[in-house]
Amino acid sequence: MTGKVKHLIILPLLFCFSYSHAQTSVPERLVNVLHLYDFTLSVPLRDLDFLGGGARARGMGGAFLALSDDASAASWNPAGLVQLNKLQTSLSLLTTSLNNQYDNSFSSFSFDKTRSTINYASFLLPLKLYNKDFVGSIIFNQAAELRDNYIIPVDSAGNSYRNDLDGKLNYVGIGAGGKLFSGISLGATVNIYGGGFTNNKYQVFDPYGDTTSGGSRPEDDTLITARPVNKASFSAANVTLGLLYQKSKLRLAVIGKTPLTLKETDDVHWLYDITIRGVTNPQSIVRPGFLYKTVRKWKIPFSWGLGASYSVSDNLTLAADLETRYQGKIKLQYQTNTLDPVSPSTEISVKDISSVKLKASTNQFRLGGEYMIPTALNGKLFLRGGYRNQPKTLNPSNEVRGDSSDARALYEDPTQLITNRVIRDGTLKGNVYTLGVGWSRAQIKLDFGVEFSRLKAENSGIIYLDPQNASGPTYTFTEENKYNVTRLMFNFTGYF
Repeated sequence: MTGKVKHLIILPLLFCFSYSHAQTSVPERLVNVLHLYDFTLSVPLRDLDFLGGGARARGMGGAFLALSDDASAASWNPAGLVQLNKLQTSLSLLTTSLNNQYDNSFSSFSFDKTRSTINYASFLLPLKLYNKDFVGSIIFNQAAELRDNYIIPVDSAGNSYRNDLDGKLNYVGIGAGGKLFSGISLGATVNIYGGGFTNNKYQVFDPYGDTTSGGSRPEDDTLITARPVNKASFSAANVTLGLLYQKSKLRLAVIGKTPLTLKETDDVHWLYDITIRGVTNPQSIVRPGFLYKTVRKWKIPFSWGLGASYSVSDNLTLAADLETRYQGKIKLQYQTNTLDPVSPSTEISVKDISSVKLKASTNQFRLGGEYMIPTALNGKLFLRGGYRNQPKTLNPSNEVRGDSSDARALYEDPTQLITNRVIRDGTLKGNVYTLGVGWSRAQIKLDFGVEFSRLKAENSGIIYLDPQNASGPTYTFTEENKYNVTRLMFNFTGYF
C-alpha cells in the first residue's frame, strides 16, 4: 500500500480518536466522526469520455471529429456545422441493456437492467452574418452514464452491504460554426450540464434479544435495516472549441474542451427500517434517521482531441480520432463537515484516493468507417462499423460500515456502534465495438447504431475490523466486476 493511501487512512482515524471525547450529536458522530455510510470520498463519475451524440457517429465508434457533417456536429466538433446548408432537426432514442456480473472472495451475483430514454436531440439553422455563412445549433446530449453495483463483506460472520448507483450526466449546448478561410472553419459550443444520480446503500443488522436456554430468540427480536441514500444533482458549464481543415478528400480536425468544474449537490437521506415482532416501523417507535445536504466539486482539466478522415472513394469513408484527457489531475473539493452547509472546504487529488498508479493523461483511440450503397428512388443505404478503447479509470472507495451483529448498539445507542473500515481499490477498463446502418431519401434520414461495451473492474480490498487501529485485525478480498453493456440507438433526422 502506498504512502498516499496510508495517509488517507490515518487522517480519518486520528480525527475519529481526537473527536470521540467531544460532546457530539448522534448524526455528527455517525457521519463526521465514525464516517459511517459517508459519501464524501466516493467517485460516482468514472465515465469521463463525454462523447457526442447521434446514432451515425456512435455507429462509427465515435470517430467523428473530422467528419461532423450532420445534425450532431455541435456535440463533436462545432467547426463542422458550416458544412450543413439545410434547416434540420434530429432526435435519438437510446435503449441500454446492462448485464453486471460480480464476483469477490465471499460472494457473487448477477444484475440485469434495461431502460430507454431520449439521449440526444438537436435543431440546426443555417444563416448569414455580414455576408458570411454561419450555422447555429441547439443540442441536448447525454454525456455519461453512472453505474456501480457491488456487495462487500463487513465482518467475520460473512455479513455484507450492497451498493447500487445509477444516474447520468446530460448537457444542453448552444453552438455555432463558420468559415474562417477557404477550407478552414471554426466553431464553438457552450455546454450547460445537468443530471444527477441516486446512490443506495443497504445493510441488514442481525436481530438481537436475550437468548433462552434453548438458544432461541424472543418474539420481540429487533431487526434493523440501514438504507442510506444519496440523491445528487449536477451543474456545470464549459466550452468546446473546434477547428476543421478540408482539402479534396482529406479532413483534419482539432478540438479543445475548456476546464470543467462539476458541482455535485448531495441530498442524503440517512434512514433505517426497524422490524419488531415481524412488523416494520411500527407506530410505537420513532423511526431513526436524519437528512443533510452537502456540496462537492469535481475540477476536471482541459482536454483536447485530433481527428482525421479520408474519402477512399465516392462510397467509402474512413476516420480516426485521438482524444486526450487528464484524469490524473482531477481535483475533488468537499466540505470538511458534511452536516454543516457553510463549513469550509478542502481539496484532494482524485488519484490520491487510490493506490493505483495512474498516468497524468489517458488516451482514447476511435476508429470508424462508412460505406454508401445507392438504392432505388434516389435513396442511399449506409453500412458502418467502429471501435474505441475505454481508457483505464480509477474505481476506488473508502467507506465505513457498522458491524452487522451490533444491532443492539445501533438501536439503543448509535454512538457506541462497532464499526469497520472498508477500502476497495482498482481500475475499470475495456473496449467498445460498434455497428450501424442508415438510410436516407429526400427530406428524411434514419440511422440505427449499436454499441457493445465490454468493461471490467478489477479491485482488491481490505476490511479493518477496528478503524482506530490500522495494525489491528483485517480481512482482505478481491473482486471482479464485469459490465456487458449493449446500447441500441435509433435516430430520426428531418430536413426542411
